[in-house]
Amino acid sequence: MMFQFNTAIASITGNGDEAAFVHHIWYWVVWNRAREKNLRDGKYWTYSSLQDFCKEDLFDYLTPRQIERIIRNCVANGLIETACYNEDGRDQTKWYTVTDLVLCIYANGEMQSTECVDTFHQTVKCIKGTDKRPDKRNTDILPLFDRFWGAYPRKVSKADARKAFAKLNPDAALVEDMLRALDWQKRLPEWTKDGGQFIPYPATWLNARRWEDEPEGSATPPKPSAPTKEERRYEHW
Repeated sequence: MMFQFNTAIASITGNGDEAAFVHHIWYWVVWNRAREKNLRDGKYWTYSSLQDFCKEDLFDYLTPRQIERIIRNCVANGLIETACYNEDGRDQTKWYTVTDLVLCIYANGEMQSTECVDTFHQTVKCIKGTDKRPDKRNTDILPLFDRFWGAYPRKVSKADARKAFAKLNPDAALVEDMLRALDWQKRLPEWTKDGGQFIPYPATWLNARRWEDEPEGSATPPKPSAPTKEERRYEHW
């Protein structure tokens, strides 16, 4: 059996089965969105049981326990969300959708047109993708995120930070602006006191565009200091 997945997703999961699972959920979410089906809380969803996933041709080599582990890892990596919208409270079938991070990756590198999705019926068991490659800017987004993450002094909620970074879709020049801002901001008293507990979460920093802040009483940011050992790990990007 052949299956397809997005390489950017695979680089996040480090696992082809998990990337293929995300592709599967993405496909049916887009299929349902094209038909305005399964809209709940502003998002389109698909649903299935663990047993039904294993019956499908694509995942018939996996056990329900393996599927459950794949789902758990995809949720932990900020790639899919699960919920329960069943009318019968006794029905424990889970509902699935993809996160904004996945939509951003596919919008920039995979088929997103509902016309493409409309060429397949919901009973089809294969996963349909495309061999169109992302443009260079979006191919580079993951190593750019690694540079930002390596420099940010408070490493918490990585999935949320990755999502906020993907939404911004910065190029290399903008990331350099971020790193220059972080260089002086991480020396601020409010960032250094009490073990750094007042440093904003990285996603909060990104969403607020804090790299656009200016040092108090300074017309230009101070000259960046030498990179730390951890930051030098990302210089080859």
